[in-house]
Amino acid sequence: MTEAQINDMIQAAVGFNKVKMPAAVVADYAAFSAAVASSTGTEIAASMLATGTVPWFGAAQYLRIGFKLGASSALIGKKIKKVTWRLRKVGAPTGTITVTVRDSADTIKGSVALMDISALTTTFADYTATFASAITLASGDRVLIEYSGGNVSNRGEIEMSNSDVYDGTNTFKTGYISGYTDETSRDVYAIVEVENQQGNVIDGNTATYWLSAPEAQPNIYGDIGSDKLVSGCRIYWHTNNRPTNHVIEVSRDAATWTEVLSETAQPAANAYKEYAFNTTLARYVRVKRTDAGSTVLQVAEMQYYSKTIEQVVSSHGHGSAS
Repeated sequence: MTEAQINDMIQAAVGFNKVKMPAAVVADYAAFSAAVASSTGTEIAASMLATGTVPWFGAAQYLRIGFKLGASSALIGKKIKKVTWRLRKVGAPTGTITVTVRDSADTIKGSVALMDISALTTTFADYTATFASAITLASGDRVLIEYSGGNVSNRGEIEMSNSDVYDGTNTFKTGYISGYTDETSRDVYAIVEVENQQGNVIDGNTATYWLSAPEAQPNIYGDIGSDKLVSGCRIYWHTNNRPTNHVIEVSRDAATWTEVLSETAQPAANAYKEYAFNTTLARYVRVKRTDAGSTVLQVAEMQYYSKTIEQVVSSHGHGSAS
């Protein structure tokens, strides 16, 4: 018998809104099979605000320059979406500056054209490259500016520090002339923005999280995989971007949503909050922030209450009813 058929039987007999469920325990919750978010935002994961020294890039000097992830880099596992460099030009160079991510074997994992070098100003300014898709960083990866044009009199320059300003010797300056030279005591100027993607809410790790872009009513929903009788969910909230006003909604098709619970208090930080609601047949469970204006929502983990049928039948086969 399917859960949809069981739903029909119980609804006809007493209605699920009359079935009293016992308090949930951790083992009663299960992970969703997939998660879908309204948007994905970025946040700064590294600020290498290196200044004081000015290496240059182009022909006869660095053909590639940037930073490398050592074995203990704080950026390992992060999904880089944007990187900002502080650059300027000297003379009248031409040609395209490309930003790449190369792995430890020097294979390109991703690249994007930053700009024509002629558009740089002659004073230092920030220029941001955005990858089409976020790239997961690993030990040994290099994030680089690449430019092979120009000459001694017509070149690009990047700000750099002769000391470590970020992550000690774990993330450091690297450059390529005829081969790579790594300098663990130096950093180039770079600001790294990463995505925290929707799959993080179902990875079983409360240290990772999904982060929305700023928008009206940001939301994320979990997919159970098929219709199931559900009567609750639990969400792990971090300190940042917790909602005050938020709702729990359910759906069978991810198109038409029914609100089953409304909250007007901010959940506690760094903890799971359990949300109990009347048993209903659904495949999807969604949390939506309803605070006014453009807001951001951050969710670490989402799970659904999976033992509804077992708890109903455990009480003499029918549960207790009022």
